Amino acid sequence: MHRGNGFSTLGRNPGRPTTALFSIRHSLRGATLIEVVVALGLIVVALTIVGQLIFTAINESVMARRRAQGALLAQEMMEETIAHRNDLPAWEKKVDHEFARDKESSYYRFKQKELSPFRWWFDYRRVEGHDGVRKVIVKVYWRRPYGKTFTSNCELQTLLAIPSGRKAASTNDREDAGT
Repeated sequence: MHRGNGFSTLGRNPGRPTTALFSIRHSLRGATLIEVVVALGLIVVALTIVGQLIFTAINESVMARRRAQGALLAQEMMEETIAHRNDLPAWEKKVDHEFARDKESSYYRFKQKELSPFRWWFDYRRVEGHDGVRKVIVKVYWRRPYGKTFTSNCELQTLLAIPSGRKAASTNDREDAGT
C-alpha cells in the first residue's frame, strides 16, 4: 500500500530494496568453507557430549539395579546365617559345599547365571566380654559395568545371641573388640 508521502505502509521507500531483502539475498550466496567446518565441529562436539551423557546414564542405571540386588542378596544371606545360629560351623561347611569360591577374589559365587556379577562373603566373631554373642558380617560384592574387579559392596552386620550349649566356635570365630 502506498500513502502518497513516498513511503509504503511498512515504512519503506517504494522502489528501493529493503535491508531485510538485502540480507536474504546475501544469505542465499551460501556459507564459506570455514563456517561449514565450524558448524560441523560444533555438531560433533554436541553429539559427543550427548553420547557420553547417555553412556553415563546407562551405567548408573545398571549400578542402581546392582545395588538393589546386592542389598537383597546380603539380606537373604544374613537371614540364612541367622537361621543357622544354632550351629554356625555346620552352616560354614554347608556354604563351602554349596557355593564355589571365586579363584581371583576368594569370595563365594552364586550358582544362578543372572547373579554372575555378584560375589559374597561372611564371617562371625566373638564379641569381647559377651560369651554367648557373635557379630555376624555379610558382604556382597559386584563389578561395575565393564569392570574387572569387585569394587562395590553392600555390608550388613548384626549381633546374634547363641543359645547355650550350641556350637558357636569355628576357625574364623575370633575375638572382636569394640562391638
